[in-house]
Amino acid sequence: MSDNVRRPLLVTVIGILLFLAGLFFLIIGAHLLLTSASVGGLDLIGISGVIVGAIYLVIGYGTLRGWKVIWYVAVILSAITAAAFIISFILPYTGFELPQEIAGLATGGIVSFIVNLIILFYLFRPGVKEFFDI
Repeated sequence: MSDNVRRPLLVTVIGILLFLAGLFFLIIGAHLLLTSASVGGLDLIGISGVIVGAIYLVIGYGTLRGWKVIWYVAVILSAITAAAFIISFILPYTGFELPQEIAGLATGGIVSFIVNLIILFYLFRPGVKEFFDI
């Protein structure tokens, strides 16, 4: 990030939301680890929560600081998520049967798909790219 470039407002909002999500996952994960006493795989869920929380904290902080690598991570993850929606939507029409647990994602994931397209569009805006020094 260049020192004289102002952080775009939505980048600030996204960074704060990611940071808060990281805190949420950390707290839930730590709670599950401390209270599970190895019951029914809660340890694994707790460990996963702590790891995901730590990742979200780093990404949120990096977003607020304008780390270039975070811009690339966001583009890649948004593109993968959008592509996964398209694949899960098209596959049933090819005769491939999706498992019942996944089948609902094709219709329920439309909001996620649209949000990821908006994020991709926003990340390529000149002011956002300038903030991330891209």
